[in-house]
Amino acid sequence: MDICIFHETWCRSNETLHCPIGYKEIVVPSSKNSKIKCGRDSGGILIWHKDNLKHSIKIVKTEKSSIWLEVKSVISQSNLYLCAVYIPPHDSPYYEEQSFSKLQTDILHFQSRGNILICGDLNARTGREIDYVNIVDNDHILNDTMFHSSSITPRNSYDSLVNMNGKQILKLCKGLGIYIINGRTRGDTLGRFTYCSRLGTSVVDYSITDIDPNFINAFTVRPQLPISDHCQTVLYLKPPCERSNTYPIESEKMFPLKPKLKWNQSTSEQFKEHINNPTILKMLDDFISTNFTLDVNGINLATKNLNYIFKTLATLSNIKRQRKRKTNQQTLRKDVWFDGECVSLRKELRRLSNKKHKDPSSQTLRLTYADCLRNYKRLMWNKRENYFKIKIEEIDESVDQNSFWNLYKNLKNPNQKYHYRVAQFGKLISKIFIKKLNILTLTSLSVK
Repeated sequence: MDICIFHETWCRSNETLHCPIGYKEIVVPSSKNSKIKCGRDSGGILIWHKDNLKHSIKIVKTEKSSIWLEVKSVISQSNLYLCAVYIPPHDSPYYEEQSFSKLQTDILHFQSRGNILICGDLNARTGREIDYVNIVDNDHILNDTMFHSSSITPRNSYDSLVNMNGKQILKLCKGLGIYIINGRTRGDTLGRFTYCSRLGTSVVDYSITDIDPNFINAFTVRPQLPISDHCQTVLYLKPPCERSNTYPIESEKMFPLKPKLKWNQSTSEQFKEHINNPTILKMLDDFISTNFTLDVNGINLATKNLNYIFKTLATLSNIKRQRKRKTNQQTLRKDVWFDGECVSLRKELRRLSNKKHKDPSSQTLRLTYADCLRNYKRLMWNKRENYFKIKIEEIDESVDQNSFWNLYKNLKNPNQKYHYRVAQFGKLISKIFIKKLNILTLTSLSVK
């Protein structure tokens, strides 16, 4: 993916977020209400974008719960102004009455400079309400920049409810000529749920834009992962080359690649021996004596005949084809405590997630998935804690042995991401020094 956006990260500015290789990081830290003394922070936005886009992406505005990026014409024909935003629920103590008015002001400002795209957790439920104004045969609206209803397909949604934030979003869409992408494009024509928990399901994560719908390739809502109650949404934009009418792309016929052969010292000798085979010599004479036409068809025919000669020679020489190695796209966990029991429960959790994604209206599946997710998290916590407990006991028993520091280094292996708890490590170090101090005291007394 070119740009990845994470909302409601609860991450502070001094935390390490482990940006993947090949990506750059942009962080909007979470905030804490001065009137709330207990509990976690609210909000927080994290953006990862590819290294090759570092000269095409520029931060133009940053606020407490939103950030605006200017994306140059690498992604769109004109500059695209991307807004990552998080708006708390209307009944949350972190909710601000000016949130939507500020968002409206920003949209108006950046619409005058290019296209806008808003992606975020808005905690807004818009149901199946219309999000545009029909200006066909309407003499009271003179804004030609607004999309005609004929260019926008009807919007579907599994969520039929509308809340206060949803009403504000619908008002913004109608007033500024923007529209909701969810539920009306390829990949999400049904308007799938983007949030699912034991409490219920809803559509609260949106992509809203004023880009021409013909420039949007697809929008998908992926199955839920155990790390979040929200589903991942993915928006695909067509590259500029696919949008240009001046230089249309002609469809070209694609040909499969020829299989690769395994070569070594013995196969090369066999290949040389079978070149003098009468069958091969006859095929070579026929190839040389044939007059191929100097056009595309003649070149294709000559290439086909020559490849057939090489294929026959490889078969006579008993040269095996090189098999393609299947690359595992999934990154394996490096935690030694993540055993087969964790793997099997994770598979079951993913199976339930896929079933729930196909049948989002099933309350039984949603509750079953929530129970499995709770058991999975509990199992992960128990496995990790038991591992640390055993390792700390081993280190505690090896205080007077040479293996102490080896055990400690293995526990702090950065590849496994194991770290001592500060309190436990402090107790262990104090225990070592007290023991050594007692030994020194006894030694000094014996000398006296």
